[in-house]
Amino acid sequence: MGTREREIDRIMLKTRHITRLTPESHETLLTILETLPGALFVLDDASIIIYANASAQALLGTTPETLVGNSFWGCAPQLVSTALYQAIQKTKQTRALTDVQYVSSVTQRWLHVHLSSTSGGLTLQFHEMGAPAERQEIAHQRESFYMEVLENVHAGIVFLTPEGIILDLNEVPLDDAQIRREEVVGKPLVEGPWWSFSPPSQAQIRAAIARASRGETVRFETPIYPREGMELHLEAAITPHRGADHHVDYLIMAGIDITARKHAEEKLHTLIDAIPQLVWTGRPDGYVDFYNQRWRDYTGLSTEEAQGEGWMQCTHPEDRKRVLEAWQNAVQTGTPYETEQRLRQSTTGNYRWFLMQATPYTDAQGTILKYIGTCTDIHDKKRIEAELSVLIDTIPQLVWMLGPMARVNTATSAGVTIPVCPLNNTRGTAGSRSSTLTILSTH
Repeated sequence: MGTREREIDRIMLKTRHITRLTPESHETLLTILETLPGALFVLDDASIIIYANASAQALLGTTPETLVGNSFWGCAPQLVSTALYQAIQKTKQTRALTDVQYVSSVTQRWLHVHLSSTSGGLTLQFHEMGAPAERQEIAHQRESFYMEVLENVHAGIVFLTPEGIILDLNEVPLDDAQIRREEVVGKPLVEGPWWSFSPPSQAQIRAAIARASRGETVRFETPIYPREGMELHLEAAITPHRGADHHVDYLIMAGIDITARKHAEEKLHTLIDAIPQLVWTGRPDGYVDFYNQRWRDYTGLSTEEAQGEGWMQCTHPEDRKRVLEAWQNAVQTGTPYETEQRLRQSTTGNYRWFLMQATPYTDAQGTILKYIGTCTDIHDKKRIEAELSVLIDTIPQLVWMLGPMARVNTATSAGVTIPVCPLNNTRGTAGSRSSTLTILSTH
């Protein structure tokens, strides 16, 4: 039995009623399939090509050996599109005859495709179209408008299957990698030139695609390597697109080049590392993204371990909820952040009190670009205040402790605490921030 006969046998073995063909029926079926108008592909459930007629081979400019046994998406970049992918998924789910019309992003030709399910897969029959009818022309104009918008935005846009196969993309990532569209359409995104130099980046992309395919919008930053000697930093988001049945139809990945910003941040980090204080930075959304060397030495955490909300690991359990709420409120309102908390020292395991402060830095339009935060050790101050408070409670007279800005910090009378209140008229040296202990005799 020849190669072509084996292909036909594979097709027919997937039907319910025919399990074996005679040589004559093989030849008859082969003739029928070869003379069908248009390019015919027969796929199994995994979208592996099990048959492609002569017209299909001519359309792709390839041989049966190149097609049969390989993924349709990887072999036919001229035919791949988001519209076709959705039609295939619909046919698999409904097992109904389906047809779809779209413009090939590679050849810019209109294609009309008939889809039909089989017991083990489906058939695709492609026809090249001439000028579309009025309704299709309107759709084509709309599609062209959208693609023109995508081509003019300063961002890379990639359409993916939920498995991460590239369905289409705009020119930005192609220009960066200096490749043609047909070199990557129909292939896994992680195998593209942008990630192939970096296994960690590939793992990051795989994880992001897996999360997005489950319905989550995933945002992340990653280095990319479009071609040898070129490294860029990308801020990306992968968003799931849901169909009428609420299932994820496909994914849209958008990425913005933030290389210049990352270089500026590296210079800022170098400066911050030289500051003899615990310093950290946060993004406008509140994600804490950097800690200087002094902070890392004190806590024993790396920047990667402490990023996001990882810094809560070294925060005293009793302070965590209060401190996190204060930080989230500052981010939501765009106001400076200030609170007191205890941080664990890595070498001793002891906690010390720190004053946490962060200031939002904005551009000329008032948009917050970054938070710069500091941690000031106030442990000795807190200890003295606690000891002084205990001492005050033992004195049987009316006692108050006057703090900075003429405010009563503590007031007691024979062991009974009196609510604190500001003093409007006080005497003292201007600008003094020391506390004054006053005892008023009751005899």
